[in-house]
Amino acid sequence: MSREIDTTPKRYSLEEMQERGAILGFQGQHRFLSNFWPAPVEAYRIRFPTVEHAYVASKIHPGHDAPSRAAARERMMAIARTESPGAVKRLGRALPLRPDWEEVKIGFMTELVCRKFDGHPDLAQMLIDLGDVPIIELNRHGDTIWGMVMSGGDDMLGRNMLGEIHMQRRAKLVAALEARSTPEPG
Repeated sequence: MSREIDTTPKRYSLEEMQERGAILGFQGQHRFLSNFWPAPVEAYRIRFPTVEHAYVASKIHPGHDAPSRAAARERMMAIARTESPGAVKRLGRALPLRPDWEEVKIGFMTELVCRKFDGHPDLAQMLIDLGDVPIIELNRHGDTIWGMVMSGGDDMLGRNMLGEIHMQRRAKLVAALEARSTPEPG
């Protein structure tokens, strides 16, 4: 069964999420969920070493911040050659955003996360093996769009878009497995 991405702001109780066995952050054994995880993805006919690299490259738009398609591609290739996803993230903060960025960024991230798991069956299996628990990108760097933050006390606040994207991808992977394992009538 497919699930839609919920883009609304959320408030969850940390205690309740812990009781439900939620993934609370992308570290330790769940680090593979991070966009910094070394799982190459292809976008714009360029192989990027991580989802973070490809996502930052998506901010480049010919005619807006690059004078031509060739200039945009060269900037994207420079991003792909940058060693550290942390350095790429810092670079991305300095890039001028394409005019339609707010309308397209969730679609770009969704597509890139799908490519990560589609291109790496071992990671797809690890995502499936998490079971049906909530996935929350709980962070300490204040990101309430892609993740959630503690708001004092027991509450987590944020949109958790990255967690939502992972849960949607997991649901689609599970549905595909179930469809393949269901015998055809006859």
